[in-house]
Amino acid sequence: MNNNYEFTYQSPQQKFVLFFAKAVVLVLLADSLYTLGWQDAAVWYEKARAIAGVFMAFWAYSTLLQVRTEIRELFVPPANFSHAKEFMFAALFIYVCDMLRICYNILGLHGIRIF
Repeated sequence: MNNNYEFTYQSPQQKFVLFFAKAVVLVLLADSLYTLGWQDAAVWYEKARAIAGVFMAFWAYSTLLQVRTEIRELFVPPANFSHAKEFMFAALFIYVCDMLRICYNILGLHGIRIF
């Protein structure tokens, strides 16, 4: 599907919402980078979660860069989340591994032995 449309008008309110969404993603990216690079007390799984946060922020920001708001009366395109989706899949994999680690630790606290 072609993503180049003839109409790319954005109202000031739509531009503000897009700017705010980009700012939120950048703040989350900065938090993940801080945890990854400058927080000495972080253990390996917190660093892995921070890497997943960086991947997710790159994916979200690259998707936000592709947003074009069309004139609603003429055409409203479907959401396209296919930009830099490798970052989303890598972050999802790391988040799932971290969730499994947490579940394993919870079961270990209750005395349930899996292995």
